[in-house]
Amino acid sequence: MGDLDPLAALIARGAEQKVELLKHAGGALPVSHVAKLLGISRQAVDKRRREGKLLAIPRGADYVYPACEFADDGVVPGLAEILGQFGLQRSWAALAFLVTPDDQLGGLSPLKALQRNDARFREPTLRLARAAAGDGFS
Repeated sequence: MGDLDPLAALIARGAEQKVELLKHAGGALPVSHVAKLLGISRQAVDKRRREGKLLAIPRGADYVYPACEFADDGVVPGLAEILGQFGLQRSWAALAFLVTPDDQLGGLSPLKALQRNDARFREPTLRLARAAAGDGFS
């Protein structure tokens, strides 16, 4: 019997990394929980996802929502602007960006910087998002 296909090992490692990212993001919430949390319908949650106002991770035929994107009074301020830099098809890249600490933000992750709702962090966080999303203008 030969060794496992190298591609299979890469796929398994990628799956492990995704599990770790979601764990680091506080877990994943189903759409029904997000609807209740925001006080809106499931359809309204889906609309916000399609508009890029909520970060959604594909899971099977549905989506889950990283818990870290929500504050006590709704969605973390400034999140939609950051998500707009990544586009709908790059949800894993957006999540990795949001939870990874950055020296330019004083060691805070972009998400932690947004959660502070401090104007001093807004532009540097957006600039980092543009660079991370690949437009090259940081």
